[in-house]
Amino acid sequence: MFPVDHCGKSEVDLPSLVPAPMTFRRWEGKRKEDIEYVFHQREGTVTAVREGTTKTLPIPTGTQDIISYRYYTRSVLPLTPGSS
Repeated sequence: MFPVDHCGKSEVDLPSLVPAPMTFRRWEGKRKEDIEYVFHQREGTVTAVREGTTKTLPIPTGTQDIISYRYYTRSVLPLTPGSS
């Protein structure tokens, strides 16, 4: 057995409901990993920092992260029983 602690944080731009930075911190016993994503919606890119490596990747306009999509879905999309 070992301690586990996961923490995810996403900041959302309220007018557009798209994410700006998203961080995920994971501690599992002696293993630690921090991941950060910074969304550049106007440029159509996301900068990912993981294990000391930085990558800039193309993304479609309006891309959501794993946390902000829930807020977006709840706030913008019409949720009607039986619809898909």
